Amino acid sequence: SDTAALLRRRAALARSIDVKLLQRAMLRGRREFVHPIIARFMGSEAQLLELLKVLDDVAADSAHNIPVATKALATIADVLAMYAGPAGGLRSGPASNPSFRAAFEALQPSALRLEEAVELLAAQRDRWLQQRRAETMMRAARHYEGAVARCISNGVLTCVCATKATQPPSFGDWAVSEVPSRIDLAGGWSDTPPLCYEHGGAVVTAAIAIDGACALGCRARRLRESKIVISIEGAQAPPTVCTQLDDLNDYCSPLAAGALVKTVLLFSGFVRLRGEAPPLEQQLIDAGGGLEVVTWSRLPTGSGLGTSSILAAAIIASVGAVHGVAYDKADLVHAVLLVEQMLTTGGGWQDQAGGVYPALNISFSPPSLPLTVRTEALQLPREALQRLDAHLALIYTGKTRLARNLLQDVLRRWYSANTAIVANVDALVANAHTMREALLAGDIAAVGASLSAYWEQKKLMCDAEPAAVTRMLAKLRPLIHGATLCGAGGGGFMALITKEPNADAAIAAALREEECVLYRVNVHERGLCTWFEKADAPAAEEQ
Repeated sequence: SDTAALLRRRAALARSIDVKLLQRAMLRGRREFVHPIIARFMGSEAQLLELLKVLDDVAADSAHNIPVATKALATIADVLAMYAGPAGGLRSGPASNPSFRAAFEALQPSALRLEEAVELLAAQRDRWLQQRRAETMMRAARHYEGAVARCISNGVLTCVCATKATQPPSFGDWAVSEVPSRIDLAGGWSDTPPLCYEHGGAVVTAAIAIDGACALGCRARRLRESKIVISIEGAQAPPTVCTQLDDLNDYCSPLAAGALVKTVLLFSGFVRLRGEAPPLEQQLIDAGGGLEVVTWSRLPTGSGLGTSSILAAAIIASVGAVHGVAYDKADLVHAVLLVEQMLTTGGGWQDQAGGVYPALNISFSPPSLPLTVRTEALQLPREALQRLDAHLALIYTGKTRLARNLLQDVLRRWYSANTAIVANVDALVANAHTMREALLAGDIAAVGASLSAYWEQKKLMCDAEPAAVTRMLAKLRPLIHGATLCGAGGGGFMALITKEPNADAAIAAALREEECVLYRVNVHERGLCTWFEKADAPAAEEQ
């Protein structure tokens, strides 16, 4: 009938308008919540395929623009998951079925072919969709998230890391790097890719000594034997010894023995795995000998104090020094980003920036590629630093939560342009500037207020506050201006700004029934330091 035809034309016009709105939302720099548009294409399989084709075209046409292409691929993942619905099962992390291998290989940074990857992803997805099974659609969504992760990695790998030649230690002498932990005071999560290069990040950090000492470090030296020996100081496990290239193949498995050191060795060019790489023994002979690397951390796993990234900085510095290669602090921050992509742990830049640079700093990354991190020292008079130390306290809560378990959910909400998370990222960056001004003014109460605002913002990102932490904060409230759990994932340490100076006794009394540990903490004024030591001597001249 004429009425039915009119309704069909109106429906087609509405879909055409939705297509234009969706394309505009994908291509614009600012984030727009598109789920209401997507929902209007969920009525039939034909509409679904029409929607997927639109997003495929946006991704392929944006092969030169990593953020836009990534946004389109993430939206395809959302579309597939929404269409699958509850019948599709749990939408867990990214997947890597062999049938998607060709598409993922096209996303390798060494030979990035983004347009080809989009085509290969669509072809395999459409084959799976022909099965008309919700669980298969959900699996396809997870593979698109795998593609998104690879695109984000390509974005991070745009950052540049320069080095300079320096005099290496004498053969057999140690290159020792010691580095403080860090407390993130404001802005964390805005440093996490892709937020840091799509939105722009700003984080205020404090390098800290715990119980008067740096908690992290590394030493490296040449060996006459053609082997690589990796050990952890104080560990019961025997050293990891590498005598052939196969011993290094697990570098990208974060839980493998010595994985972080192996990755640094490959990153630095000390050894090569790919291409026409000679046997490890020959590579080590050509390089002037084998290598021994010893690392140490006196912090618990998942502490929230930036352990793994800061330790990576120490390893890069020591291994580089043995090679006669030095990094300035900005390049070292970038180097850790690159190493963590090779290691497949990913992560942002605030941890290493907070440990490598001394004392108090605010670090920035602009909303653009290539990814760059710039750090500005907050120059406080010594009296102001001492006053801050007197009001700063650190508690290990024992309630460890790891950031990697939270990141996937944050990325999904970011790419869907969830209005709450977008507004919260704006607030995180704004609060970093508020914290900067409070520190420069020496206003302890304002520092505490900004710290508490930061914790509220973190909870919006990671959706949780352990019950024990809620209980501790209630007991501490009369004694503090503010508090936050440290780290992107609300790690095991809690930082406090107390109302009264040197309030450790009052804090201990308030928490006497809690299973927690109070540590002595102060702002560390040197940051990462590297020096040489004779193999049989306890100390030597700093470089």
